[in-house]
Amino acid sequence: RASGLGGAFTAVGGDVHALVYNPAGLSYLSRKELSSSYGRLFMGLDDGSNLSSSLLVYGQPVKTWGSVGVGWLETGLDALYKERTLALGYGRNLTDLLAVGAALKQFQVSVAAPETGYDNNGQVTLKTDSVFLNGRTARGIGMDLGILYEPVPKHSLGLSVSNINQPKISISGRDSN
Repeated sequence: RASGLGGAFTAVGGDVHALVYNPAGLSYLSRKELSSSYGRLFMGLDDGSNLSSSLLVYGQPVKTWGSVGVGWLETGLDALYKERTLALGYGRNLTDLLAVGAALKQFQVSVAAPETGYDNNGQVTLKTDSVFLNGRTARGIGMDLGILYEPVPKHSLGLSVSNINQPKISISGRDSN
């Protein structure tokens, strides 16, 4: 449902996927939830590479304190490129009509050089001159804030601000603005 609604899922609560779209939606969880997905993107690429996307999220209510959620999201291209996000979120109802939430996320981007390369004539060569020969990894911390407002039963408005702290993640070894 979350994938099908895209950005509109920001205004939906009660589903563990709220951790990714709007952490305030976690406040409407009524039971423990676990969701996972794996998708191979762009199957049948000429070079035989495997581009994939994975998700694992879990959430549960915490008595009268609201609800918590944890998640792992990863997108990767074989061993060459990987983006990973670990998330921890919390949502709570302030009133019957208003919920707020926050999520703390740790990002990691990893890049590695391919084992083979191509020279100017298109011939396969060993890759020994890449700046990423030994690989590069960068990490950063991000924070999301969200609000859900339900002015009329079964109709809600949502606002989510992702990466409010504007984390800087640079695999080049220097920060860029």
